[in-house]
Formats: sequence, C-alpha cells, structure tokens
Amino acid sequence: MTPTARLAELGGSGPDTLLIHGFGSDRLCWTANVPGLSEKTSLWAVDLPGHGKAQNAVGDGSAATMAAAVARTLDTHGLTPTITIGHSLGGAVALHLARLRPVGRMVLIAPLGGESTINTTFLDAFTTATDAGKLHRILQSLVVNPQLIQPQMAEYVLEGLTKSRRRSLATIAAAMDGMKVPPLDGARILWGAKDRINPLSKTSVRTGNHDLHIIPETGHMPFMEAATTTNRLVLELLPAN
Repeated sequence: MTPTARLAELGGSGPDTLLIHGFGSDRLCWTANVPGLSEKTSLWAVDLPGHGKAQNAVGDGSAATMAAAVARTLDTHGLTPTITIGHSLGGAVALHLARLRPVGRMVLIAPLGGESTINTTFLDAFTTATDAGKLHRILQSLVVNPQLIQPQMAEYVLEGLTKSRRRSLATIAAAMDGMKVPPLDGARILWGAKDRINPLSKTSVRTGNHDLHIIPETGHMPFMEAATTTNRLVLELLPAN
C-alpha cells in the first residue's frame, strides 16, 4: 500500500503555513501555537504516514518516503505553503519535501538528520510502552518542565498505539538512525538548549547556510515550551504587505 498523509485545516487567515509534526506525534501537537499563528496565517497540519489519522502504511519509513506522501496530499488540496514548519522527524521530511514541491520559507525545529544524534533509547521506549504511567514519564523527557506533560496526554498517545501502529513506528524509528537529509540552506532553525532527545551539537547544523536560534530553558519541544517565542520567529518570515 502506498503511504499516505492526512491534512487538516486548523483555521486562521493569511498566507498558508504547513505544520509537520515529529515522531510519534500528530497534528494536535501544535495546539499552543495555533492562537498566535492563526492571527496572521492560515494553518494546515499534516499527519504523517503511521501517525494520527493517517493510515499505517509507511513503506521503508524514510523521511523521503514520507515527504513524497505529503507532496501528494498537497497536490490533492492545491496547497502551496508560504512557510513550512517541521519538528524533529518532520524537519527531515520538510527538507526532502523542498526537493519535490515549493515549500516557501522553512522553520526547522530540532531537525533530524545530518550529523544530529537521536536518542534511540527514547524511540525504543516509546514504541514498546504498554503502561500509561511509564509512557507519561517517557513523554516528560521531551521537555524541561515535566508539568507540561499531563497524564491525559500519555493516555491519548497510548490509545493510538495499536499493534499495527507500533509496527509502523518501529519501521520509522529504524530508518531514523543515520537518516540522510538535504542541506539546511535557507532554513530558520530553532533548537531547545536542553534538548535530551536530539541534542544540539557543533555538528548538528554544520552544513548549509541557515539561521540558528537556540531557545533557553527548553527541551525537544520548544514550540510548545516557548510558544510565544516560536510564533514570533515564525511570523517574522511572512512577506511584508
């Protein structure tokens, strides 16, 4: 079965912005950003193959395969984004997508690939978790302030981890180790200073001509942990009217 992505309109007005979530997440991860971003841009959030409401077919699980699925979905909706935001795995997908379709300006948040090093212990623990309490603790490692991750979030995630979904995520996780991505040229990059899942290093963003912003006191989810700062850095890229 050909991998497919699902696209959801989150509201707003103005130029179109495409949101691409990370591993094990879905379109709802952007909840904290919607109020601020939707004032000046129309928001579209994708569910990558094997995530959210998308089907479980993921092919080889690579970012290139998922980017092709997103490209087909954009074609179906006739969408050409002015800004594309990708988080972690979604950042790698965005970079591949840029080779297939116009994506406008790119904002990559802790993007996977290149010489960044993903925490494989987290990936394994996430895909094999069967207990909501354990999964809650795993999810708390994504952020600096663990209180941001409520128990209900773990319950929501666990509910979606069916056997077939776990197999899909395991395929994606295997492909993430050493994942190759195009150069970061022209991207605005945001990275949490205390990211424990995909920590920033001197080699993480060594290649490409890019604009790096390190956000203090945030982990792997700076768009959620520092939504106001993230929204400002995104909206700065909108074309002046």
